[in-house]
Amino acid sequence: MSDGSAVRYGPPASWAHIGGGALFLGLAGDFAHRIGEPIHLINRTGQEFLKRAADQGYNLVAVDADGGTEVKMIRSIKDVTFLEDGPGQALDWLSSAQLWSLSITSDAYPKNRAGNLDVDRATAAGNEVVECLASDQPKTVVGLLSKALAERFQQQGRAPVTILPLENGDECNGDMLRRLLVQYIEIKYPRSPELKAWVQNAVTFCNAMVDRIVPKPGEKHIQDFARDAAGVDPSLVSVVTEKLPEVSLVFDNADWNPILRAMTAVGAQSVKDCALMKRIKATIVNGAHNLVGVKGMSMGEDLVHLAVRRPGVETDLMGFLEEMQGTLRGIDLPDVFDLGRYCQGVIERLKLPFPGDQTSRVCRRPSAKVVPLIAAPLMELLAKGLPHHHLTVALAETVRHLVLADGPLAGKVVPDDKGRETGLYGQPVETYANAEECLQLFEDAVPGFPTGLRQDRRFGNEFQQVLDDGDRFPEFAAAVRGLGRESAGLQLASPSLA
Repeated sequence: MSDGSAVRYGPPASWAHIGGGALFLGLAGDFAHRIGEPIHLINRTGQEFLKRAADQGYNLVAVDADGGTEVKMIRSIKDVTFLEDGPGQALDWLSSAQLWSLSITSDAYPKNRAGNLDVDRATAAGNEVVECLASDQPKTVVGLLSKALAERFQQQGRAPVTILPLENGDECNGDMLRRLLVQYIEIKYPRSPELKAWVQNAVTFCNAMVDRIVPKPGEKHIQDFARDAAGVDPSLVSVVTEKLPEVSLVFDNADWNPILRAMTAVGAQSVKDCALMKRIKATIVNGAHNLVGVKGMSMGEDLVHLAVRRPGVETDLMGFLEEMQGTLRGIDLPDVFDLGRYCQGVIERLKLPFPGDQTSRVCRRPSAKVVPLIAAPLMELLAKGLPHHHLTVALAETVRHLVLADGPLAGKVVPDDKGRETGLYGQPVETYANAEECLQLFEDAVPGFPTGLRQDRRFGNEFQQVLDDGDRFPEFAAAVRGLGRESAGLQLASPSLA
């Protein structure tokens, strides 16, 4: 091991990856191990675990529905460098690698609500995009990749490169990253239209869909798990995942890249258009996961696999998924894809006893999830005249989750894992009692929340009936009737959205 910022062994690898979190450890690192392809790992900050994983390997623990475990030592990290120590090593690796993959959070991409490069957003630390544009030291992932592309463009032969973002965002991630990079390059390198044209036409951007649950357990969960699972060194465990589904990674535009071709033999799938698979995954898996998280929080269950086993939850979940399938009607699904079987598989997957799949983690930033996972599908079902009761209940449960005293926002502002405030703030609980006012609040506070739900009188009546259901929401019903309002209401900060 070298000076603490990088571990180096042998000649350069053909694969460079940015982001050393659970998605890398549970997916990309595993795929690299399966095909025998070493990875140069680039992370923003130094982490002792990643240094140790590059030096010794790390344990990837997979669980099945019976609680059985499969422990595999992963030794795919060739070396690691940390951007806080400077970008030099990372740029060297990116200059020669055939594949650049990323597993950072969607928020790490500097884009505005329209999906374009955000040069206006100001934070307490300033605007990193503006600072990056004015400096030779990249401070954002877009700045780092743009500089690496500019250096690669100057090389003789301009070796081809494939860029594979692994985040499951609301849009096709490769298309989004290409757009941000081109917009950044237009500003940063205005005298090099050839560079922009090369990035647009010669660099391959893959859209990807990840279909693998990789929660990151806390230290206590790791220690408890290692105690119960023989042969597991807790110091080398950072992620517990599910035993690999039939297909856990789907990507497009990957024909020429030899690394991606090799991955298709061990659980990845190359398709012509990834947008459909991303939509199916977001609709079915993310929707179900979020629903169980919200239900679990309301029941006081800490872990998803315990929540899904509570009386009535699986039945509600099956009804929810059946309605969600209605949003996919009329879409030409692949002949080999069995949507009903996939939905049943999702329920079984949520029952897997992950030690770190906490309902509180799943429920973070509810205001960011309510549109893609509930409101937008509801609009589709209403337009098609299809059943939508379970999604209506899910919207009401999200309201309950936001305002009740036993929820995560009870009487205080709760930050997410990046210190950002979450939820809809500054509203007394009675605001949510009237369906129309509640939907108006969502419209005003949540970007992209559809106005059509409030304007649909029939839906408004259905939503009101659910809100008034004292059997389903006894605490909520009591609170909005003025009973126990002091304990159920919120005294929160000024309105702010995640």
